[in-house]
Amino acid sequence: MSWTSAVAACLAVAAALMTPPALAADPPAGAPVACIDCDDGNPCTVDGCSAEGGACVHSPRVCDDGNPCTVDACSAQAPWFGCFFTAVEDFTPCDDHDSCTGGELCYGGTCVPVDYQAEGTACVGPDPCTSGGRCDSFGPCQAEPVAEGTPCERGVRPGHRPLRPGRRPL
Repeated sequence: MSWTSAVAACLAVAAALMTPPALAADPPAGAPVACIDCDDGNPCTVDGCSAEGGACVHSPRVCDDGNPCTVDACSAQAPWFGCFFTAVEDFTPCDDHDSCTGGELCYGGTCVPVDYQAEGTACVGPDPCTSGGRCDSFGPCQAEPVAEGTPCERGVRPGHRPLRPGRRPL
């Protein structure tokens, strides 16, 4: 092998080693692109990717504490970041969803019963997996849990523990 052909072979190997690997082609126009980080920094949105196309989607955050005696809101401004709950004006009518109470009013952000049904009055328990309720003298409907395996609003009761009296199901 001549000196010239050895140099040419060496240069060919060096050129091959210095050539970057081929890059993957860009996806065709309109093809889905996986979104990586869709956080818009706004605590009042739920951030994610759309099912079609992978574009970022920012849906409004739902702030609901389940309390009829609060106004539920979200703020992206200081001093409130995210959901916050403000008590409504005292003596605003509300409903505690207890059939043994009536005339409920908000007081200090809590729904307080004003009237009670007579003791022993039939009632509907606050939990959909209870039955045969009776009102006690000053409190919520006292109901017995349905038997395991009985269909109820939340599905079949598999070892379900009823809610404490006076509590609403989530």
